[in-house]
Amino acid sequence: MLNRLEGTLPESIGNLSRLSALALGDNLISGTIPQSLGRLSRLGILFLNALRLNGTIPSEMGNMSELTSMFLDNNRLSGTLTPRLAEMAELRILALHGNDLTGVIPQSLWKMPNLSLLDLASNPLNGTVPSSLEGLPRLAFLSLV
Repeated sequence: MLNRLEGTLPESIGNLSRLSALALGDNLISGTIPQSLGRLSRLGILFLNALRLNGTIPSEMGNMSELTSMFLDNNRLSGTLTPRLAEMAELRILALHGNDLTGVIPQSLWKMPNLSLLDLASNPLNGTVPSSLEGLPRLAFLSLV
């Protein structure tokens, strides 16, 4: 049985400096992603999927240098994708499907050498896929449907 935790993510979550994993998915948490989340430099895994999060993905999340897996899928996130996501050099999994993200996919996302899964499906994104995906040498799964 899943939990049914409610409420919002507090700005003080960014003070958990030793946190290496944060898994809150499949709950009733709503509101925006706090900018302070970007201060969690030791965070390796982030599961904020299947919540009721809205607003944009904070550019400060680009500071999460140890993050390997980010699941923000199946929320109500909107706005454009920040190019700063590509600053997460260790990122291997980026799952953002099932949101309301708009605009073009930043060119920097096509140049993430450790990324093995990129799922941007079910978002009203537009633009073109680059003619070469050489910047994604480890990519094993790509979903843009």
